[in-house]
Amino acid sequence: MLLPLILAGCAATHRGLVRVVDGRAVLIDQDGHTRPVAAVGEGSLVAGLEECEVELTARKGGGKLYVQDWKVLTGPGGGQPFVGRLRLYGSNWIVDDRSTGREIILDLRGAEELARHAGQVVLIEGYVSGAQTVSIMDWWVVSPQDD
Repeated sequence: MLLPLILAGCAATHRGLVRVVDGRAVLIDQDGHTRPVAAVGEGSLVAGLEECEVELTARKGGGKLYVQDWKVLTGPGGGQPFVGRLRLYGSNWIVDDRSTGREIILDLRGAEELARHAGQVVLIEGYVSGAQTVSIMDWWVVSPQDD
């Protein structure tokens, strides 16, 4: 009766820095331990968060972390980035930010290329320039190409 529960493993919170080694995401914790991240489900997005400090809700299995949920704590620039699926709503480009749970309006001036990635998960580094509006300093696509 307990065997399926033991084999399934319990999800735990893991914090660390994401690096990509040989094309695969690994999480390096504060003690320097490296844990491979399985590239399935939510874990397939983690490789797109390279150089970000993240918090993963994951279970361990076969020496890998199987991610159920994640959030970015700090981006490569050291600040809190906005991460979510990019979409057009009326005349506004919006990211449904995973960290805050809010819609963030993006000012695409200087980052017009971002509009080509509608529907994909993107990471935005920038500053608040108005009510729920962010001016973009840097950005990149988190989703795998076939997302």
